[in-house]
Amino acid sequence: MPFSNLQVTLSDLPTFENIEFSNLDPSYARLVCLVVALVECLIAGIGITIWWLAEIPEQLKEQASSIWGPVLLFMAIFPLYVFKAKRAIKYSIRDHDLVLKSGLFWQKEVIQPIRRIQHVELTRGPLEKRIGLANISLFSAGTSGATFTIPGLRLITAARIRRYVLQMERS
Repeated sequence: MPFSNLQVTLSDLPTFENIEFSNLDPSYARLVCLVVALVECLIAGIGITIWWLAEIPEQLKEQASSIWGPVLLFMAIFPLYVFKAKRAIKYSIRDHDLVLKSGLFWQKEVIQPIRRIQHVELTRGPLEKRIGLANISLFSAGTSGATFTIPGLRLITAARIRRYVLQMERS
């Protein structure tokens, strides 16, 4: 068979504009936002305790007090950013691939062919378990880590996706 390497025109390429994406469960974004806010409160509590109990020279206290405003502003905005970022994660399951789209400022779209998936992991942390959520991690052939993880799915949805991928992988 002779070798050929024909030019492909842009109009012949498949389009991805018409992909219908599904949202993660809304409670996932709230859970992550709550965890971030609780960690911030813990860090702030430790900082305030050290501030009041440690013998810090007055000059250093005056200099350090000028950073409290920006730090508090960041601590107020960061949970909101995390909430919005988690709400921006979307996924799609199609006949031959799975698509994961994420990012607020820097957007990322990963397309994983089902035939290249080597195994699928369904994981649940203690907080996710409590509210009925799970994560699906897809591992592609030839990689040591997960190609991508779809977080914040209802357990029943995650189990159905895992079953679908494993059935498609064998057929």
